[in-house]
Amino acid sequence: MNKNFFSSMVQFQMKYPNETFALAISGGADSMALLHWAALAGLNCVALTVDHKLRLESRAEAEHVSEICKKLGIQHNVLEWNGNKPETGIEEAARAARYDLMLAFCKKNNIGVLMTAHQADDTIETFLMNLGRGSGVYGLAGIREQTQRDGIIIFRPLLKVSRAELQKYCDYNDIKYFNDSMNEDESFLRVKIRKNRHILEKLNITDSRLLLAIDNLGRMRDYVESESARLIRTFGNEFDEMTLLSLPDELRFRILSMLLSADYPLRLNDIKNAFSKLDAGDCKFTLANYNIRKLNGKIRIWKEGTKWSKL
Repeated sequence: MNKNFFSSMVQFQMKYPNETFALAISGGADSMALLHWAALAGLNCVALTVDHKLRLESRAEAEHVSEICKKLGIQHNVLEWNGNKPETGIEEAARAARYDLMLAFCKKNNIGVLMTAHQADDTIETFLMNLGRGSGVYGLAGIREQTQRDGIIIFRPLLKVSRAELQKYCDYNDIKYFNDSMNEDESFLRVKIRKNRHILEKLNITDSRLLLAIDNLGRMRDYVESESARLIRTFGNEFDEMTLLSLPDELRFRILSMLLSADYPLRLNDIKNAFSKLDAGDCKFTLANYNIRKLNGKIRIWKEGTKWSKL
C-alpha cells in the first residue's frame, strides 16, 4: 500500500472515525489502485462507477469493475447518465453529471464521504489550465484534499501520488485497467496540456517544482480563507467602511464572496465592479441575489426579499 495514501487515510479517520466511503471507480489505473488500496485498508466502502454512455466500451468497463469488486468483497453500483448529451462542453457536463449521480447515491444511502482518485498529475494539469486563464490564488492553489458538496465530504487521498506510481502499481500487481479513449483527444485542453508537459521539463520546470509552487499558493489560499472567516465572525454582514475597504484585495474579495454564499466563486469582474462602486462613495446595488449598501460609513449586505438583519 502506498505510504502517502496510508498517511492521508490515517489523518482522515482520526478526524472522521467510523465513516462509510463511496469510492469513485472509473476503471482507469488511478481509481483501480484506489480500489485495491481501500480493500487492503479494510475500509467500510462501496464502489460507484458512472456510465456516461459516451463510448461503446463504457458498459464493458463498468462490468469489469463489478467483477473485480466482487472478488474484493466490495459492493459495486453502476450509475447511468441517461438523456440527451450536449453538443458542446461535453467534458464539463459529464463531470457535473458524474458528481450529481454519485452525490445523490451517497445521500440516499446515508454515506458521508465520497472518495475520488484525483492524483498529483491532476493537480499540476489543473494549475496549468488555470494559469492559462489568468486565474488568481484560488485557481492556482491546487485541488484540495477535502471539500464538501451538498453535505457530503469529497476526499482525495491520492494528491501526493503520481499517475506513473499508480500505473506502476497496477502493472506490477497485474491489475487490469482501461485507458479512456477521450484521454487521447487533444480537443480537450487538459489532454493537450498532458501531452505537452514535457516541454516544461526542458525549461527545468519539473513536476516537483510545480507541486512546490502549488503547495505555497495553497498555504496563501488557506490564510485568506481563515482570515476572511475570522473577520466575518467579528463583523457579521455589516462592516465599517474603512475596515472592509482598506483590506488587501484578496481578503476583501473573498469576504464578499463568502457573504454572498455563492455555491461557486463569483466572477472576478463582478467582484471588482462591486468594489469600484463601494470605493466611489455611497451606493446601493444587487449582486448574486444580495443587496449591498454603503451609507454613513457602513457597508451592509443582505439577501434580496428579506429584511435587513445582523448575522
